[in-house]
Amino acid sequence: MSFYLLIDDIRGEDHVGKMDHIARTAPEGRKVLAERSLLGRPVTHLILDNDLGPEQDMEGIEILQWARDKGIVPPNVAIVSSNTPAKARMELLLFHDMKYTYNRSTGWWS
Repeated sequence: MSFYLLIDDIRGEDHVGKMDHIARTAPEGRKVLAERSLLGRPVTHLILDNDLGPEQDMEGIEILQWARDKGIVPPNVAIVSSNTPAKARMELLLFHDMKYTYNRSTGWWS
């Protein structure tokens, strides 16, 4: 069963479509990724912003690196950052470190 997680301090369903959970902070996003993985119901689609607002302990790229190190990167990832250099770094991480490819027609890295 699919589970869509958005980690973003601003965007909501009106920007990206139906979500199963919207995490507004880095700790909340990590908690959902980790707990669902432990329960055997992992996140299948991660929509991730890089700039998560002031006073966060991580940015989106660090969440992606954390998930990679834990082995819980969802099979489908979309980057929604408006920060062009940060978005490019996140995409390079997906491409080089995780061997994901980008599907232009769907907008997902998988």
